[in-house]
Amino acid sequence: MKRTSPDIEKQVISEYNNGKSLSKLGESYGLSPVTVLNILKRNNIQVRTKGGIYKLDEDSIINKYKSGKSCREIAEENGVCLKTICNTLEKNNIARDNIYHNKSLISNYWEEINTYDKAYFLGVFNNRWKCFWE
Repeated sequence: MKRTSPDIEKQVISEYNNGKSLSKLGESYGLSPVTVLNILKRNNIQVRTKGGIYKLDEDSIINKYKSGKSCREIAEENGVCLKTICNTLEKNNIARDNIYHNKSLISNYWEEINTYDKAYFLGVFNNRWKCFWE
């Protein structure tokens, strides 16, 4: 295992303390994020977790989510990753709705049998699977 030079380690620590992420530091110095993490641990630098470098208005995020915006849309608006928004919602005990919403889906399609096709399909389905209901 090749060890990085003390000068590079000092630069990595300095840039990390100025807000640069592990992955961005790794790209800059040709290191993996795990190597950057090891440099920080070796030098007793506390690692940020759960979006620690971003100061976000949590109330705004919660209101946007409750008004129907997706986590992905909110993340793009704020210039952060999806996981940061998800962590913010989780931290505030907001249950995430992980169901894909198809806006063109007619949810009450089968409430009224008003076409020949609906009646035919239900008839075939009823005869084919009758043994499961009896």
